[in-house]
Amino acid sequence: MQKFLFLLSLLSFMLLTCLGCESIMNSSLSTEPPPPPPKSSGYLTEGATVKIDTGYKTNRLSILEQLDQANKNLTTEKEKVASLEKEIAEQREIRKMLEYKIEENERQLQFLETLQQENEQLRKQLVNAQAPYEDKIKELTLELARSRLEETKAKQELVGLKIELLVDKKKNQ
Repeated sequence: MQKFLFLLSLLSFMLLTCLGCESIMNSSLSTEPPPPPPKSSGYLTEGATVKIDTGYKTNRLSILEQLDQANKNLTTEKEKVASLEKEIAEQREIRKMLEYKIEENERQLQFLETLQQENEQLRKQLVNAQAPYEDKIKELTLELARSRLEETKAKQELVGLKIELLVDKKKNQ
């Protein structure tokens, strides 16, 4: 990481130096277009011959190659950052939606608890209101049972009297 920072600062210094020279050259008073750079045929025409050890024995890169690699890495990292920011925005939207649903569920839960309490109160009122009628129904059921017993006894007596009459008739005959 330190090597990378050193190379980056060295590269930025070189770029600033080159840009400064170019701006001085462009600001000349002549109206003629600048002459094209001469094509050289020396040993530097293929690029810098300075190689920097990157820590790997077999991998020696020139500063320009390292700069290109750093630019590629920077663009991929920017793409990753943009992707992560988009994902974070989506996650925030999902979070807001879930928070809203949780609040809505809490409201519904409170409403259901209120309904349950009201239902329990109504049930108690109904039980209390039914109690006197249930007692009356029990009394009437007992009276009905007694009257049926008396009716059955009366029928038995009537049947017994009819039998006696029939027996008396047969005796008289």
